[in-house]
Amino acid sequence: MIDIDSMIDRQQTELSDAIKSLPCMSADKLGLDKRAGHKLYIDGENRCIYVESHYLRALDYYGGFEYITDDDGRLDLGSFVRFDGYESERVAECFEYLNDNEEEDDE
Repeated sequence: MIDIDSMIDRQQTELSDAIKSLPCMSADKLGLDKRAGHKLYIDGENRCIYVESHYLRALDYYGGFEYITDDDGRLDLGSFVRFDGYESERVAECFEYLNDNEEEDDE
């Protein structure tokens, strides 16, 4: 018999480990109010921002992410939430800000 609870726990652990291996930065590095969060995991290749669920309230309120719905690129992944920059203008703006500032730092 399949132990579904154990399977879910294993998958959540693998997902958490993978997300936590991504670069982590504070919200102000993405052009957001610094109160929006200090632990945002950035997947630049796929233009996604991941946040742990217990930090979500600050990102929603101070970062304006409360208006991003499932249809706009929000995906709940257990203890994390993913925001997709290809589907959400708000998230895309964060990546544009990040890219613009990285280019300035390179100069």
